[in-house]
Amino acid sequence: MSTLEIANKTILDLFLNHQQYPLSVNGFFDDLKIEDKERIDSLKILHFFFEHYFFYKGVTFEFFSKETRELVVATGVALAAISYTTYNMNEVMVFYKKIVEENGETVSPRIENAFVAISKQKEDYSLATIIPGSVVHLSIKFNLPVWFIKTVLRQYGLEKGKEILPIYKKQFNYHFALCYFVGDKEIPFDDFKKYKFDNGLYEYVSEERVGKSALFLNKTMIPIQKMSCEIFKYLPMFNNKYLTLYLGGYNPLYNVFIKKYSNNSNVLNIASKKLFDNRSLLDNSANNIKNISVYQSDESEMIAHLISKQDLVFYIPKTSNLYLYMFDPTYRVLFDNNDLDSIIKEEENGLYQLTKFVADNGLFVYYAETLNKKETTNIVKDFLNKNKSFSLLNEEIILPSLETESTVYYAILKRNKND
Repeated sequence: MSTLEIANKTILDLFLNHQQYPLSVNGFFDDLKIEDKERIDSLKILHFFFEHYFFYKGVTFEFFSKETRELVVATGVALAAISYTTYNMNEVMVFYKKIVEENGETVSPRIENAFVAISKQKEDYSLATIIPGSVVHLSIKFNLPVWFIKTVLRQYGLEKGKEILPIYKKQFNYHFALCYFVGDKEIPFDDFKKYKFDNGLYEYVSEERVGKSALFLNKTMIPIQKMSCEIFKYLPMFNNKYLTLYLGGYNPLYNVFIKKYSNNSNVLNIASKKLFDNRSLLDNSANNIKNISVYQSDESEMIAHLISKQDLVFYIPKTSNLYLYMFDPTYRVLFDNNDLDSIIKEEENGLYQLTKFVADNGLFVYYAETLNKKETTNIVKDFLNKNKSFSLLNEEIILPSLETESTVYYAILKRNKND
């Protein structure tokens, strides 16, 4: 199997199984026992395929009468190969023509001429004149889905949209939270350069790739958004209180929650819809920390676990996770916006179910890492309109910028005391 065929098969498998590159491909390459050069070239093709996916999709649309996934992937693999590897045009065309013909199409001289022009252009894809001035062109320019661009422009307006969309051209690095279960004494600060922020996060600046760092591999440092801890600035330091964190999906903020509230004689409940999603809670000793209970539960089943009303219920639903667009180009490609309606319904259901457990004068936090207002401000506004027993204390949406490097929304609600 050639490097081109390996890359093509890997990408199609990623689409089929909705897995994220590069998390799932190294094992696949190990199984194939491919040589180092083939592995490097395959990884290059995969990287640039996802970096320029919407450009490749636009090119495919211009070339052929239909736009199948096989044609888009083959076009992207071919263009990435001639632009970023040592493959020559003839080798690429043999591979490309085979797949195109299998899809009932032909490679015309016009296509070959376009390949030559694009290969010379390399990364300057923003100059592409495919449907200039349209949302489709913006999609190609920013490597973002058309539906996402329309959502941003509709919800935030043209001027703000112009500020937000270019941010996604830059791929940001994660910051890290130190794992509470390990403790600062076991962190080899001398071996790894970090910058400690006031909110307890660290910026990883070592030349060693994060994925190879011992701190990352043993889950001592957990990737997290730079501004994700801002919410805690607006929450009190509870003493002798009942506090609950509910995780609808994976979110590393549980570690910060435990670090902040596990002392002061508080009783903590940490529930996860699926414990496997937050497996670090199992891999480490959360269950052995005094006054903490960790369990799996659906929102509707929490009544079986909470024997008293809570002074704080912190809800992190499973969202569209659109913040990942800034960190993982594959997520932009693999996320299916047709799932949004069901995601929003789950978020709403969790909000209505979990607010039942808030004590009089207690706080409820709704936290989501997405900029889609249908998942954030709209849900909270609708809930407050229907539930006069709650009032809004604070609400903020942190939009992506070169300074924030984050997409975070939070709302702090208070249950009014019954007179």
